[in-house]
Amino acid sequence: MKHKVLIAVISIAVLVPLLGGIAFATNLVAISDWNLGESYLVNYGNGKNINYSMDELIQMYKSSGVEYKRIEAAYQLNDLYLARLDSQFSAQDSIINQYRQSINQYEAQIDYYQSLMDSYPEDSDEWKEAKNHRDTCLSNLNTYQSYLTEAITQKAEIYVQRENYLFINNNKDILRIQDQKKTVSEFKEKCLYLIVLKENYNLASSSVDYNDLLYQINKANFNQGRSTRIDVDYQEAELLIANNNSESVLSSYNNLFKHILRMIEINESQKTGIRFDIKSMRHLTLINYETAYNSFKQNDIKTKQMESNISVLNGKIDILNDVYEEHSNILAIESTKKEIAEVELEKWLIDRIISFNNLYSDYEAKYDAVNLQEKKAAAQHKKYTVTLNKFNLGMISRIELEEARLKLRQSELDAWMAFYEYIKAYNAIELAMMGSV
Repeated sequence: MKHKVLIAVISIAVLVPLLGGIAFATNLVAISDWNLGESYLVNYGNGKNINYSMDELIQMYKSSGVEYKRIEAAYQLNDLYLARLDSQFSAQDSIINQYRQSINQYEAQIDYYQSLMDSYPEDSDEWKEAKNHRDTCLSNLNTYQSYLTEAITQKAEIYVQRENYLFINNNKDILRIQDQKKTVSEFKEKCLYLIVLKENYNLASSSVDYNDLLYQINKANFNQGRSTRIDVDYQEAELLIANNNSESVLSSYNNLFKHILRMIEINESQKTGIRFDIKSMRHLTLINYETAYNSFKQNDIKTKQMESNISVLNGKIDILNDVYEEHSNILAIESTKKEIAEVELEKWLIDRIISFNNLYSDYEAKYDAVNLQEKKAAAQHKKYTVTLNKFNLGMISRIELEEARLKLRQSELDAWMAFYEYIKAYNAIELAMMGSV
């Protein structure tokens, strides 16, 4: 009989936690997968919310952004400078022709007066008069020869400036595309960084909650004589640091958002949301190395610029040859400049391979890092869910839950930061394929 009672008691004792578990089961959270998702919304301001997609913002930026408008203004200004230099170059040729005519006239007059001197007895009055005229012509000849030298030197400088503007004019289609791509990418990256700041704020807020909990525990322990005032003061300082960090991140987020709104002329008082299509940005195919490098070589604007510089130096030397001796210091300096330009070109043709390879390796690594950090965040999310369920069942403390939440927030931030860095690397590769690194 006693044996049966004992079995009954044990059975009831075993059933109690099971029944308790069933009661708590309503608070359990199902373990789910975590990923970057299909879209992400950031917002700022008060009042009625107006959301824009990233593509809509880019179109607004192209139509109203001053940085984008400045690109076209720069090319219009280049055309005006080129037209002015064309006029100056033509005017300089006219001045040079006038100096040459004057030099020819003085040379003829010198020959004339020299012949007169030869026809008169030396030191006679007629001889002296002819000599005075000849000497005056010689003086004027030297003056105009110096004028000619200066004018041709100025022509050479005008030529160099004109050729530089002409290079931009001849290549403005590709240069304009590069500039537009670069400024749009920078704008897009500013917008995307709002996600990083928002996730950073989530982490900072969790840190505040965690440090506040520790502070409250330390105060309670101090009141019960289980900790010292130093422990309380230390934890209070940690809480203050966490609060300051949270406020700093939030301030950075708001300031960047306002800056973006100003760039596209949206009123800051309007509550504005930016919606990112993460799915389309996330599933970009890795660009093949050969495809990217061949495109870069074909459009490499720096190589074209350096080749043009060598050609311009050749043209400058040809102009200066009209008035300077072959072994003059001026021509020696320009020849040295040309040699330097040729060696710099050879060096760049080597360096560009290294530069592109580094750029592509970074892009490739950032592409892989997104998957890795996303998996880490997903694993951390599952760990947190387990920890949350343990807390709901009364198996762990609030501190352990907050610690798990901090790790989750950090892993989420790491995943979004990896995504942001990948988009930057992708933009850099696209720009390189257009010929700019």
